[in-house]
Amino acid sequence: MKHTFVVSVSQAYLFALNCTINAAKYFGTTADFHIIYANDITQATVDTYKNAFPFNITWHPLEPLYETLPFTAVSRRPSKFWSTPWFLASQLLDEYDSICILQADEMLLTNVNSLFRMAAMSDVLIAAEYHLGLEAEDLPFGTTKSILHRGYYSFYDQLVFVGKANKQILIDTYTQQCAERWTDAPQTEIDDPLCAFNQACATHLTKDK
Repeated sequence: MKHTFVVSVSQAYLFALNCTINAAKYFGTTADFHIIYANDITQATVDTYKNAFPFNITWHPLEPLYETLPFTAVSRRPSKFWSTPWFLASQLLDEYDSICILQADEMLLTNVNSLFRMAAMSDVLIAAEYHLGLEAEDLPFGTTKSILHRGYYSFYDQLVFVGKANKQILIDTYTQQCAERWTDAPQTEIDDPLCAFNQACATHLTKDK
């Protein structure tokens, strides 16, 4: 089986990413890295990674990748760093059995081979629960609505392991970010693009998955 990490990063967040890559090397994690990089990261920096780590590391320039997203919103566009990993991950699932979407401002310091395999061999989506905000049982499974308030996007901002069975969740997440804002959200809630992942999970999954 083939697995990969996907992450978007600027120069300021390379330290945390380097920690994650070093930990993956230490624990013998069997996965590639696909790194979406901003234009403040130089070619010289990219070149230093070629012989530094025993991984297949593929670099994707941020700007041209971002421009290939299916924008349908008129009034706004999503964050380049928030939207492009979901888009790239959906493309890579044709090549890989499972994918972990990383956050560049966090350090992954453990062996996750078993999580890659679990996502690849089942229809279960694995997301890290943060200690604040949303819990899985709070999602309104089976509906097209979701919790929109930004205080409940904790799944999005953590590790997410996805296999081929859940490719549509990746697609829905970035397409919703590229769409116009919801117009029927209650005034007490905030229509935030980071909550698109909640909506996709509630639409396509069950609590058991």
